[in-house]
Amino acid sequence: MLKLFALFLKAENPANTPYMKEKYLGRMRQFVERCEMAEELDDLSREKVKKQPEGKWPDFKEKYYNELGAKYDEVLALSLKEKASGF
Repeated sequence: MLKLFALFLKAENPANTPYMKEKYLGRMRQFVERCEMAEELDDLSREKVKKQPEGKWPDFKEKYYNELGAKYDEVLALSLKEKASGF
C-alpha cells in the first residue's frame, strides 16, 4: 500500500512536468496490474481444480494459466530485486 501511495504522490505532484506525470502514472498502472495478477491466478487455479474431475478445462485456459504463472514468477523475482534496492 505504501508503494502505491508513493507512486500516486509522485504522479500527482503539481511540480511535475507532463512527462514525469505520465511516467509515474504508467508505473502506478503497472504496479496495480501486478497486484491484480495474483488474484487472477488464484481464481484460475480454483476454477481448474473445480473442473478437473470433469476434464472440461479448455486448452486456451491452460495455456493462459501457464503463461500467467510464468509472468507471476518473474514479477516475484523482480519485486525481490526492487525490495533489495529500496523501492
